[in-house]
Amino acid sequence: MENKDLLTAKEVAELLNINEKKVYVLAQSGVLPATKITGKWLFPKEELLDYIKLSSLSNISDTSLKNLLEKKIILISGSDDFLLPFIFEKYFKETLNRIFYSNVGSKNGIEDLIYQRAHIAFSHLYDFEKNDFNIPYLKSKKIANECVVVNLFFREVGFVSDSLYENLEEFYENGLKLIQRQPGSGIRILQDEMIKKEGLNPIDLFDERVVNTHLEVGMLVKENKQLFGITTKSVANFFNLNFVKIFDERFDMILLKKFYFNHEIQNFLEFIREKAFKNLPITDGYNFKISGRIVYG
Repeated sequence: MENKDLLTAKEVAELLNINEKKVYVLAQSGVLPATKITGKWLFPKEELLDYIKLSSLSNISDTSLKNLLEKKIILISGSDDFLLPFIFEKYFKETLNRIFYSNVGSKNGIEDLIYQRAHIAFSHLYDFEKNDFNIPYLKSKKIANECVVVNLFFREVGFVSDSLYENLEEFYENGLKLIQRQPGSGIRILQDEMIKKEGLNPIDLFDERVVNTHLEVGMLVKENKQLFGITTKSVANFFNLNFVKIFDERFDMILLKKFYFNHEIQNFLEFIREKAFKNLPITDGYNFKISGRIVYG
């Protein structure tokens, strides 16, 4: 096969060992990554190879994830929040079931979900054009129809500093450096988009350090008055720092539909709806009005 970026339907049929007509059906239904140019279906080679890889992993991963659920173990991957340790500890005390959690950022959490390395992804990816969280990104990855999105909570996100400055331009003009979050995290995507909208130079604005958690942002700002960050109100309160709200962020749980009705998953979702946020030591800056409710799917 000729090495090129776009493949024809005939080449895809040979690659997948299926009938060429079946290729057209899969393209029209959105199952295969494809684009129509001057009336002809073409298939991006790199995305198609990713699809094949994902499909080949699916059966193995399905079995592994189901086995873990049978052992009352839930794998969660994705974004970080100050409340999560309290929620996980409470869940264990209530049920004696285990949660294993990887703080890898929103995008990597969704990737773990796609490749079935996790039962649940935590995410808060904001789309400025659509003014929505997570769902536009799932649609861009062509997996939205396979997912259920359930709200965990809303949280206040904003600038945190030891100063009285209130926006990026003021921080920039007064020489403060912005603490970087890791690439792929929801906060890093927010940082990059805000800097772009303000027309600022990220090289001049960013501090050289890159951190993975909200707590690290708070600690660094507390130690150095020349730094500022974007984090949650709960972290600002914990470190007694000034907080300027940017917006209320929807922090969601994303699940594959095929695991959504599993008994252990449903028990966890019921725990989120009924018990998770009662008598927590920290609630300022959070809103639990639709926690545990489906927002998409």
